[in-house]
Amino acid sequence: MATVELELEERVSLLYLLWRAEQRRKTRPRHTWVHQLLQRREQFGEFHHLLQELRLDDVRFQRYHRMTPGQFEDLLSRVGPRIARRDTNYRRSMPPAERLSICLRFLATGDSFRTIAYSFRVGVSTVSQIIPQVATAIWDCLVDDFMAVPSTADWRSIAEGFQERWHFPLCCGALDGKHVQYRFRIIDVGGYRRTSDGGILANSTFE
Repeated sequence: MATVELELEERVSLLYLLWRAEQRRKTRPRHTWVHQLLQRREQFGEFHHLLQELRLDDVRFQRYHRMTPGQFEDLLSRVGPRIARRDTNYRRSMPPAERLSICLRFLATGDSFRTIAYSFRVGVSTVSQIIPQVATAIWDCLVDDFMAVPSTADWRSIAEGFQERWHFPLCCGALDGKHVQYRFRIIDVGGYRRTSDGGILANSTFE
């Protein structure tokens, strides 16, 4: 009888130890390996270091982002909720202003994802995710206010303008080469530079 009771106690003790080990495993903070270069983002990254100094100089800030600090803040107020991400148990999310800055820097310079990743001290994969996400948010938030499809009345007004200035009747737009200096009224993005104007027009949504 004593032997049976001893075996029962050992089993209970073993189960308790296993339970404690499982609880420690669940509560122990999970560590993810991050390169030292990226760990110092908030100390030396371009957004947290250089950009904060540029905010004191409107001219240099505009050269950096191709927009004034006021325009940056206005755009951030429009797209910020769309590009914000939640913090997780393992890492703090990147602020919307930093995500917007990364995208604008790419659009302003055309630098490679890797170059921008080093400058901002983030991963290349992070940059490759941020840029299309933020660019899509910018389009979705601004298209109705700045690039809405013209109404019938708008098309008529445009045609009247061509008639009055160029004596060209029933014309609603002009396309010449790849670098168009006219005012954009509607756009269709996605053509390749090697494609002719006629080919781009034929494959666009204007047809």
